Amino acid sequence: MNAVFGEIGKRLGEKWVLLLSLPGVLFVSLLAGAVAVGDRDWTREAVRRELLRSAERWWERLSVHPAAALLFLAGVLVAAYAVALLAQVCGIAVRACWLAAVPFRWPLFWLTRLRRRVWRRHHDKWRRATTDQGRAEAAARRNAVSLAPPACPTWMADRMAALATRVRGAYRLDVSFSWPALRTLLPLDLCGAVDAAQAAFERSARLAGWGVLYLGTGCWLTVADRHGWPLVLLGAASAVTGWAYGRASAGALAALVETLYDLTADQLVAALVGRPAPAQGEIASETLRKGA
Repeated sequence: MNAVFGEIGKRLGEKWVLLLSLPGVLFVSLLAGAVAVGDRDWTREAVRRELLRSAERWWERLSVHPAAALLFLAGVLVAAYAVALLAQVCGIAVRACWLAAVPFRWPLFWLTRLRRRVWRRHHDKWRRATTDQGRAEAAARRNAVSLAPPACPTWMADRMAALATRVRGAYRLDVSFSWPALRTLLPLDLCGAVDAAQAAFERSARLAGWGVLYLGTGCWLTVADRHGWPLVLLGAASAVTGWAYGRASAGALAALVETLYDLTADQLVAALVGRPAPAQGEIASETLRKGA
């Protein structure tokens, strides 16, 4: 048994377990505290004293029974890990929402129309501008919406779509089919940079997923007349921070991939059809698509 507990302690010390468990432990603690306080006013001194006495009695029972304390600790860790898995699911849903996956694209069609309308207004101002400064300002406002005509309800999804549109327009290459082949031509340091940018985006989605879980649970507790405001505050802060980092990392990832196309598209097309892009980019795309 000592060897088993030693191995468990070693596993708990691993970085990925800590990253998953610590936010889960905080979530379980705040949820348990909200349930313990109930609908009582915790700002009253009498309520605080009662809660403190209850905690002391509970701690004394655990200190007398080590086995119960061990089971309690194991239960907390299992609950925290289960919450972490649920947060991962929320992170996947957040990522799908950011990138306007099919379940989220249709309900948000009105955002696509709004973004397209704003983009066209700034584009018209850019076309009508008569000075270099006016054109630069109008272009900056237009590009802040999207680098290409918007086709998605979110900025992140449009940034990825603009990557495909711009590469297709410049080199006649289909990004979805040409990127795996292009990546084989990249040196290891550039592949590492792409992986790092993608990992940053995934971390941002997970952080926002934690925020959604905290915020949803806090709102539910508040509606149930419980003290869920700590969860609401932490959830809102995590969701906003995750969104901000996600927007920045999505833009950095798209810019990096587009730059790699600018630098190596000719090599890819030459390797496939013997001529540089963009003249033979469409032929290379058809070769990579293989009729798909």
